[in-house]
Amino acid sequence: MEDKYYLMFETKEKLPGYPDFFDSGISNIKQSLEEDRIASCVEDTVELTTSTPKISFDFQVVSSNYFVSDILWEVICDYISWELIFKKILMFNKNKKNVATKGYIVFSFLNQYDKKRNYIDSLESLYVVPNFKQKRQAELLQPSINYEILRKFDVLPSLYDGYTNSLVVSEKFMKDSRLENTKLEFLPLEKAGKILLHREDRIKRLYKIKTDSELESLTPIKGKVLLNEGFKEKNILTNTDIKGKWAE
Repeated sequence: MEDKYYLMFETKEKLPGYPDFFDSGISNIKQSLEEDRIASCVEDTVELTTSTPKISFDFQVVSSNYFVSDILWEVICDYISWELIFKKILMFNKNKKNVATKGYIVFSFLNQYDKKRNYIDSLESLYVVPNFKQKRQAELLQPSINYEILRKFDVLPSLYDGYTNSLVVSEKFMKDSRLENTKLEFLPLEKAGKILLHREDRIKRLYKIKTDSELESLTPIKGKVLLNEGFKEKNILTNTDIKGKWAE
């Protein structure tokens, strides 16, 4: 039996203040950011301003920038993760008053799209071909999880299309007692991998499929088989998070 992993989200409960509501962005940065990573700035502490009167959350993701409360950061530091860059972050209103009820860190993963660390095996993943006549291209149905890579870590970025605002964490991380009072939710990774259900309306519109039964009757096919059947790599639609390219 494989190790258990989960996608970690901020709770759906509406909490005051989110990083994507910041008004002025980053203050006093003297160099361009590397791949939009806030943690790559030269300052020791990043200051952001916002019109939100109060900020209180445990976890949010904005463009590969992971904002975490101090307690969640403490837990992350005690487990094995991909290599990180990070900065302390302060959140002020326009009058320079601190509006955050907790301490915060912003971090990013280095080499997030490094194929050597890719735990989604696209070649073994299952696809469906909704309509040969109209468009001869395959849609990702269920990624194949490469546990040989995954089990080396407890904290990883999500490579799942549709789940980019989350982290992948091990079961022992999820069960850490320090997370009991945080506003976090967890979804089993294998369950999240069955992503056709989350895209069925779009697929039906794109391929002019009229009924659910027609969609459900599609036969899953492995990527290797599709290549042997003459599919071009660009027509095998894998995760958009791997920049829309075939994961070699």
